[in-house]
Amino acid sequence: MLYVVFCWWQWYYGGSFGCRVMIESLAILALPTASLVQFLFKQMKMIKIFSFALLALLISLNVFQTAQYAKGIIHWQKMNKEYYWKVFGKWNVSVKDKELLIQTEELTTQKK
Repeated sequence: MLYVVFCWWQWYYGGSFGCRVMIESLAILALPTASLVQFLFKQMKMIKIFSFALLALLISLNVFQTAQYAKGIIHWQKMNKEYYWKVFGKWNVSVKDKELLIQTEELTTQKK
């Protein structure tokens, strides 16, 4: 299902942060997620603590990057690995950091 959904030339799907095309799948994916949570509740205390700490960390990362996206730090189309790691965890981005996005745009236009 993931392969079919993401095999599309416009992988960024209209400039949103998140995965709009997966919305229909969330109802189906809620069942295995609920099963995983139920399974984790039955595990040893250390496994529970680790699992829920990891979950809290991932939720925090999602909220932080959503705020970065809202501030324009995370670009909806021009992102590349170098720029992502340069701005990872930052609230403010310098002009020098933004140059990494411009380099991506130049490479894209040169390939055409």
